[in-house]
Amino acid sequence: MQLCNLIGESHTKRFCFVWFCRGPSCLRKNLPCSGKSRNCELFINCGGSKVIVDGHEYQQDLYDTDDYSIYRESKTGAWACSSTGIFLGNENLQNFIARNSSILNMSNPELYMTARLSPLSLKYYGLCLQKGNYTVSLHFAEIVLTDDQTYASTGRRLFDVSIQGQKILQNFNIAKEANGTGKVLIKNFNILVNDTLEIHFQWGGKGTNSIPVKGVYGPLVSAISITPNFEADCKDKSKLSVGIIVGIVIASCFVLIIALNIIWFYFIRKDPRDNELKGLELQTGYFTLKQIKVATRSFDPENKIGPPKYCLNLEWQIRSNICIGIARGLSYLHEESRLKIVHRDIKATNILLDKDLNAKISDFGLARLDEEENSHISTRIAGTVGYMAPEYAMRGYLTDKADVYSFGVVTLEIVSGMSNTNYKPKKEFVYLLDLAYVLQEQGNLLELVDQSLGSNYSKEEALQMLELSLVCTNPSPTLRPAMSSVISMLEGKMPVKVMPANRAASMVDNVRFKDVEVTHDNQTESTIDGSWNDSYISASNGNNSQAKTTHLLLHYSD
Repeated sequence: MQLCNLIGESHTKRFCFVWFCRGPSCLRKNLPCSGKSRNCELFINCGGSKVIVDGHEYQQDLYDTDDYSIYRESKTGAWACSSTGIFLGNENLQNFIARNSSILNMSNPELYMTARLSPLSLKYYGLCLQKGNYTVSLHFAEIVLTDDQTYASTGRRLFDVSIQGQKILQNFNIAKEANGTGKVLIKNFNILVNDTLEIHFQWGGKGTNSIPVKGVYGPLVSAISITPNFEADCKDKSKLSVGIIVGIVIASCFVLIIALNIIWFYFIRKDPRDNELKGLELQTGYFTLKQIKVATRSFDPENKIGPPKYCLNLEWQIRSNICIGIARGLSYLHEESRLKIVHRDIKATNILLDKDLNAKISDFGLARLDEEENSHISTRIAGTVGYMAPEYAMRGYLTDKADVYSFGVVTLEIVSGMSNTNYKPKKEFVYLLDLAYVLQEQGNLLELVDQSLGSNYSKEEALQMLELSLVCTNPSPTLRPAMSSVISMLEGKMPVKVMPANRAASMVDNVRFKDVEVTHDNQTESTIDGSWNDSYISASNGNNSQAKTTHLLLHYSD
């Protein structure tokens, strides 16, 4: 059965439903059949089990509930039923099926041992009936009230009956019409049906409602039978005819032939082109024009990857936006995400740029959850030499401040256009960071700005970003700012707290970095197995992005 709450109006208006489970959300006027009308007869044992009477199988209607308003459809889809209301004075005991406990002296008593009850409104729908005239038989037997000359026999059950919206019985009293309780009463009606049949039993507030106990009143019906008054084809039309089966077989063969032709065209016809491409992997330097044309399909524009994005001479505003984008991405990972994440490998090659040159953080293969209570790494150190924070590289102490350190190095590279790891040593300088500390001491920090920019940049912003990069790379993790503060500094909402340069500390760190490099067998990158897939996150807002990206490869100068 499918259930839903039902609020119904008259037969000619629209019915709307609130569903508790599966089913259509609204039944329109007359509940039109969703397919072709296929039913021509219907037999329902209201409130009872499946029985066979006079060669007809009466379908079971056993569903009982304490819901005040329900709609249910039979498993066969041939009929449906709805009920609304509560029994006044007995709200805690809602029973919608009446059961007789005594012996009924009548024909076919199994059809009247139970009955469907309703406190207010009870409707049965015959669904998808073939168009024509039908005999609708309503079976009644009063099995709740008695006529034994006791107090219980003074009760009266009165209700109205309507079919197809037209009232056919008013103030109907089963016991009075049948001349007693426990007696069979069958009412027959000829009804014209176009598609759906509606039978409505409704209590009009008349009769008793507390005899023999509170809550005994309302419609009661034992069974419903609907038979056609015309020659109807009641055979199961769901079975396919021989002609339909033959048509399906022919259509299937036709589709199979087309599929084989497509496979032959794409896999057999392309062999000549494959033969011309054979052996190309063995050649190391020379290709004929014919081979190149075959490989590129005559330089088909669809095979064009796109204009190169490397060696970009980025304008100052773009560089500033890239730094802000990286900072926002890290701020999301550290402070805004439900899971606090430390990337552990922030570097220039892990910053991707989309077609609009928006920064995106990628390669989460080394990422770890930020566990404040367990910040020391007991396994081997992983990351890229030159970008790792000293406390992590030397002691395995990992916090989100390790990413802040790496961000400072990347910011220094973006502003200077030089690589921290590929920097060619001058004098005693080992890394680009060493040179930055020296220039800070000399008050010449702006000498680090990429010379390719010329004078097309803001000196104030450049100095601010360089000072911020040195603050982020402070040897002490506690003195590094949070990424949210970094964003405020980059956007000019907060001044940069310039720390005094400590060149000696930086040089000591460089020596220690060399030790780490030896420990990692001279590998500039180390990875560990993890549950993070290789992916990237939008550095501007932390959301996944499907935009085409390219590595941030600046034009590094010597």
